[in-house]
Amino acid sequence: MPKSITSWNRKKTGKYMENLEIRPMTEGDVEAVSKLEEAAFSMPWSEEAFRGMLADDNAVYLVADAGGRIVGVCGLHQSFEDGEITNVSVLEELRGCGIGRRLMEKILFLAGKRGITKILLEVRVSNVAAISLYENHGFLIIGRRKDFYEKPWEDAYVMQCLLKDDGEEKVPSRMC
Repeated sequence: MPKSITSWNRKKTGKYMENLEIRPMTEGDVEAVSKLEEAAFSMPWSEEAFRGMLADDNAVYLVADAGGRIVGVCGLHQSFEDGEITNVSVLEELRGCGIGRRLMEKILFLAGKRGITKILLEVRVSNVAAISLYENHGFLIIGRRKDFYEKPWEDAYVMQCLLKDDGEEKVPSRMC
């Protein structure tokens, strides 16, 4: 049985980061992704919900795989040229190590390949780290949803990223 992820310390994360692979989520990842969500969110998605996304041609789900351990997840749902980031989660012990950044870079790249030109997401107004991550990838706050989240009740910022075509791939317009 693999060593518990909580026994890692930040000095050892470099070893895992070298082996980090951002790849499509598979059926075999669903249980680990669901547990990651349970640890990160007060109202996590169920295994059934993730299985449903795997079966949806309009959804793209990526995992961050560190030597066989799922340490992050990012999901995108597409409707024509619009996309919505539905989930971004990284194991608490490994936050701040660049996993979220790598997941966002890959999901934005894939969004551009799929013809998406605008991406929306919601984030808790208190989640400063996530807001910073999204802003660093070209997202801007465009609105606020009152009492969007439960447990605890909290407003959400609505953030948007417009992708532009630079001739070879679509990239966030503020990152050009």
